[in-house]
Amino acid sequence: MTNLLYELSFVLTMATGLFSLFSAEIAGEDPGLVLVLITILTAGVFVLIKKMRWTGRLILISILVALGIAGFFLSRNDAVLTFFSEHKGYLWTPVIGAAAFLVGELISVSRLLRIIVSLAAIGWLIAGTAFEMTIEKLFVVSVVFLILLTLTEEIQRRWKKQGDSDQKKHVVFLLPYLLLAVILVFASPAPEDPYDWGLAKKVYEVMTDLYEILEDQLTADFLSMAPVDPSEAMVGFSEEGKIAGKLYGGDREMLVITGLSSYVDQVRLSGKTFSAFDGREWVDRDTSEAPAVLLDTISTWASLNHYSHHVYDYAHKMYIDIKYQKLRTDRAFLPMKSIPTYAGMKTEEYRECGGDILWPEVPSRNSVYSLSYYTLNMDHGVFDNYLNRAEIPDQESYEAAERRINYDKVAGCGYQDYLRYVEHVKKNYLEKPELSPKLRKYMDDVYGDAETDSEKMKRLEEMLRGFTYTEEPGVLPDRIRNASDFLDYFVLESRKGFCSHFATAFVLLARAEGIPARYAQGFLTHTGGRTSITVKSKDAHAWPEVYYEGAGWIPYEPTPAYDTTDSFWKTEKERKEQHTYGPDDTESEKDQPEEEQKSKLHISIRWYMIVIPLAVGLVCILLVLLISKLISAARFRGMGEEEKLVALYRQNLRILRMTGLGMMKNETLDEYRNRLREKGVEETVFLEEMEKYLYRGLPSGDAVSISLEEKKSLLLALKKKSRLKYIRYRILP
Repeated sequence: MTNLLYELSFVLTMATGLFSLFSAEIAGEDPGLVLVLITILTAGVFVLIKKMRWTGRLILISILVALGIAGFFLSRNDAVLTFFSEHKGYLWTPVIGAAAFLVGELISVSRLLRIIVSLAAIGWLIAGTAFEMTIEKLFVVSVVFLILLTLTEEIQRRWKKQGDSDQKKHVVFLLPYLLLAVILVFASPAPEDPYDWGLAKKVYEVMTDLYEILEDQLTADFLSMAPVDPSEAMVGFSEEGKIAGKLYGGDREMLVITGLSSYVDQVRLSGKTFSAFDGREWVDRDTSEAPAVLLDTISTWASLNHYSHHVYDYAHKMYIDIKYQKLRTDRAFLPMKSIPTYAGMKTEEYRECGGDILWPEVPSRNSVYSLSYYTLNMDHGVFDNYLNRAEIPDQESYEAAERRINYDKVAGCGYQDYLRYVEHVKKNYLEKPELSPKLRKYMDDVYGDAETDSEKMKRLEEMLRGFTYTEEPGVLPDRIRNASDFLDYFVLESRKGFCSHFATAFVLLARAEGIPARYAQGFLTHTGGRTSITVKSKDAHAWPEVYYEGAGWIPYEPTPAYDTTDSFWKTEKERKEQHTYGPDDTESEKDQPEEEQKSKLHISIRWYMIVIPLAVGLVCILLVLLISKLISAARFRGMGEEEKLVALYRQNLRILRMTGLGMMKNETLDEYRNRLREKGVEETVFLEEMEKYLYRGLPSGDAVSISLEEKKSLLLALKKKSRLKYIRYRILP
């Protein structure tokens, strides 16, 4: 028992530590107690397996086989697949438990490794404090407990003791006191604000900036084998609106996004928008400090509620966390239709400028903020129908949406503020370029019989996607002096470029039709069904956004090399007809608070999904026990007289122990025999025979047969006292 508790103390400590270290990646912001317990249980089971005999291990394997068969049946259920695709932590916790078992066992037997791991954990805590990393309190508690275990072990090693000097026993004896210490640590309140390592952070940031600047320059020089030309650009978010003639590659980590839903195919994060184009470069003349992000989201939700009673056919709320990596900018990156809050942004000092959100200072690496936003069902035909008919919501619909979305009661989000914002958009994002007669005729042919703005934008997108994507289109000719010149050159002559060219052409041509549009810059990356993704510099992108009254800003993708798939799910009517599941199966448009929306699984469990696994597991266990009994019986028959006597002696002692009359510590065989007789136990001859064997070296001729008969009598006594213990003895070897 001492060895078991000793090993469990290290293994379970590693289980909680490793889980808390990776909880954000595998389980999101709120890992929950269930996942922690599964991890601990998995690690503990591995320790028990190590301590088991082979029979116990085979029985456990039989149980796992049964669970595996049950899992196979359940994996064929769509609801189960959906659940695990959104809760991948349940699949990762057994892996972490196994890793914790391996590391825990190693540090329990290796003093050097135990000290190294403890020092590494302390170093991680120091680094996390210095760099403002998000460290779970459970990880801190695990580190404290590991340090206490290590210190206790070292003290016991150097403490000269008399009597029982087993170090493991002393450590196990002190475990309750160590647990009390870490419970106090866990229960103590943590400060809301981390310690500010001002000077250390400034030095680190300066050194990081210098290194990254040098790295970028060396990368560009290596790729081009020549100094970087001002007309060329590195891939990445730059906050500049120049139309470059060539792009250089880049693969640096910019952001990490966690908490994604499996229903989201791609994430589009806008960092900066531009309002005016001079023919060669975009500039931003919109300096409005109105809360444009919230105004846009509120108006969209109000418009959808006014348009349809099934609003969740068009929009669904998502939650994500965004962490800065090697990105130095005061820009916050947001999906379309975001709901920034003071709690999520972790500051009340962010400001808006022309529809973009800026931080009060450049965030440091590993800075994290949280957002909720509405993903739009843009790839479904119902959304196109909505855009064709979207209208400015009435005051009642708008104010109801504001009460729902404006959690922080941000000023400037009222209905009259919204109407002023609509006029502001028309004034700042509708600078029409003059189209040449040739281009005018060309575009009239493209639009054909399109009647609505949405139909025209779809055809414009299709036209541009028919052009050629290249990262080396060449510099713009010197003759281009304005937006009209650019359009003639790109649409009628060149027809090739990268995202900046296509987004620019789209915005200008939309404005030429009297439709407000803007040039947006940020990142676009595909999720691949993952809940956590890393955004790299190569994911930097530019795209156009069109403003529809009521619907607000809507992104388009005219760049040929990029997938137009944004988000798609079936409407409520389609799901009812096809009995399928979607992201909004359990949402009620009128009754259910949006922040409490949860997905419910409808799992159809047939009788055979339970009976077959149980039957297989039971058969396997019975086979293991039967084989074990047969092996034990065969082994007993092949033993010599002395070996049989010793085996029966141990079996009889076990039976007596199960009846509550086990041999006491430091008790001699003679003393034990006398105590049994006082208790009325007559089956003590096997003890006399064992004593003779120990002292004389040879058992008497009938010692084995006598011990065997007494075993039968002891079993009958055990059966009368406890039938359950009797069955356990007969089943388990």
